[in-house]
Amino acid sequence: MNRTRRSILALAILVSVASHAQEATIENVLRSRSRGSGTIMKNNELAGYWNFYQVDREDSKNNSFRMAMFDNNLASAGEIKITRPKASYLMENVFNGKAFMFLYLNGKEIEMETYDAKGAKLGSATYEDASKWERMRMTQALQMGTNAEVNQSIFPMGDEGFIKQTLVKGDKRGYQLVAYDNQLKEVWVTTASLAGEIENLDVIEVTDKYIIGSVLKQKNLFDMPDNTLLAMFDVKTGKRLWEKEISHQGKPMTVLNAFQVEGKDEILLLGEYFEPKANIIKGKSQGMYSMRLGLDGVPLQTELYNWEKDVLPFVPTDEKGKQDMRRIFVHKVVRLPNGTVHLIGEEYNKAVSPTGGIQLTMRDMFIFELDAELKLKRCEVVPKTKSRVAFPTEYAQLSGSVLAQLVKLMGYFDYEFTTVDNNGGRYFCTYTDYDRSKNEDGDKIGTYAGTIVGDGVNKVTLDKYDVKAKGATYFRVFPAKPGYILVSEYRRKLKRITYRLERVNF
Repeated sequence: MNRTRRSILALAILVSVASHAQEATIENVLRSRSRGSGTIMKNNELAGYWNFYQVDREDSKNNSFRMAMFDNNLASAGEIKITRPKASYLMENVFNGKAFMFLYLNGKEIEMETYDAKGAKLGSATYEDASKWERMRMTQALQMGTNAEVNQSIFPMGDEGFIKQTLVKGDKRGYQLVAYDNQLKEVWVTTASLAGEIENLDVIEVTDKYIIGSVLKQKNLFDMPDNTLLAMFDVKTGKRLWEKEISHQGKPMTVLNAFQVEGKDEILLLGEYFEPKANIIKGKSQGMYSMRLGLDGVPLQTELYNWEKDVLPFVPTDEKGKQDMRRIFVHKVVRLPNGTVHLIGEEYNKAVSPTGGIQLTMRDMFIFELDAELKLKRCEVVPKTKSRVAFPTEYAQLSGSVLAQLVKLMGYFDYEFTTVDNNGGRYFCTYTDYDRSKNEDGDKIGTYAGTIVGDGVNKVTLDKYDVKAKGATYFRVFPAKPGYILVSEYRRKLKRITYRLERVNF
């Protein structure tokens, strides 16, 4: 990143953290996955954290696992002990406020377990109808390494159960949604019609009333879908309420994110739009859009933001006077009390990787500010170092926007989370950065967490916090109690996971 672009915003470059941070340490960690941890939310407030890890080999056939839990001050809140077959791999895990759900690949079997927040086992089940496509999805993830991530397929259903997104069994591929209660008893099943087509569903949002997902339909495996459909399901019954094509004035659109508008019976859709008759899988998008959609699927308002005409003018020039930008993936939408709407996004582009495959390169953070009518007011760019995710050559035919959705599902964007202060007047967007530049002493800066602060009135500001992750196998950053962020590190050589609360200057 050039120096001119780095200095375009008035940013606080490095903020020191408290020297006496609160910490918690987990010892004897034989193996830990970077996504094998998360936050515990109660009544929409952060109550604590959990971490799933392997501690030992129980015997020749089984391994021992633990899940440690902490409150928001990092005091121990309990532990769950789990014994699993040696050939078993934890692929996904989520918490719904009352129960944890674990999804395993055990040989050719897909198995599930649930536990309450005190560590008591609630239920277990084998996913009997797992298709060859479902097993292939998990097996391919494991082939990428023991710390690989699989696309998310389980979601909380309020605090009363879980939704499992999968593919139907058989040669004809189609989506299936299965709802379970906290004891893993099946509540309902919804299956694609499979009327001579392959139907793929990606769940985007699960609320207390609805499931919202994007649908792609193709005649066969070699066919390319022409447009994106949006589907809504009743979360209590699984009934598909409607399924509609997303387009505007003949322009096909992709759906990258969907958010229920707080206090209104509306959905805000975000994605990219294309030229009429363009292929959304292989084509190059013309820009971004935002769309207000009624709960009946009828568009109420659509706004287009063209890359060249509307967004590029906000991008700073480099030392050669050149303006340069790629595509943007919107991670979060924040509506502030003054009526402004903020789209928090991350720049990316598709390119050939050094190994001969393809890769998605993540670049700068972009903050789009919209007025109450969703008109683009301004865009601010927060520079960060590039990071990359590689894909096999067979993914080369997919567009950058499709690959971006896969990267989002696997949790590989640099964006971490966004919080809003108690009165709703400011938002705090935290991301990670792997800075290869050097400080005044000539040492590499290394890894830091950056927090972008916006209030809808002034330009955004940025604080950076050195997470001191040198030598860590992986690290993650989590939201924390007001005035803090939480940094989690795993050091395989030391067999240790460390949590620490670091004070930040909001």
